[in-house]
Amino acid sequence: MLMGIEEPLLSRLSPLRFKRILDVGCGYGRVTRLLKIIWPDAEVIALDISRKSTLYVKRDLQPMFVAELGRVLRRGGHLYITSVLSKAPLPLSREHVREFHSVDEFKRVLQGGGLRVVELMLRSVKFPVRHTVYRLLARLRVVREDPSLIEAMKGPLDYCLSLPRPGYFSIDALAKKPYEGSSHV
Repeated sequence: MLMGIEEPLLSRLSPLRFKRILDVGCGYGRVTRLLKIIWPDAEVIALDISRKSTLYVKRDLQPMFVAELGRVLRRGGHLYITSVLSKAPLPLSREHVREFHSVDEFKRVLQGGGLRVVELMLRSVKFPVRHTVYRLLARLRVVREDPSLIEAMKGPLDYCLSLPRPGYFSIDALAKKPYEGSSHV
């Protein structure tokens, strides 16, 4: 495992070699930076829709979105996808539209996009104390919610002083588009 990488499944994939990586839904680029650390020679393309637009993205469009990712992925290509599995009544963020309620639901969306799950990891979500306080203040509308501010406030003790967020899990998966007419995965 690479030191300092917060996505254990992503760091375990480091032996794989990629020429091009597309980071769809990159947000403020936290994972994009990790991709460049792990694969410095790969061309990393990061894209996201505007924050304002995310307010209009409906949960029922997730399967269509994943199907489009599966369509444009070349045969034998890999998709690394991370999302939130929530057992809590409130979303992690007001703009979060990609929270799943079960591992099976997450897998069904990937399989519906023509993808096969190769590896899946579920882990509890822990946030630094400052992150939890910031999210609470944003939820109460005392401060504006801006993920880039959270990243800017990052400090060396953050992950030593982390609190688990009850009811929330990170769900990370490596999926692969099968070769047509082949049993290869």
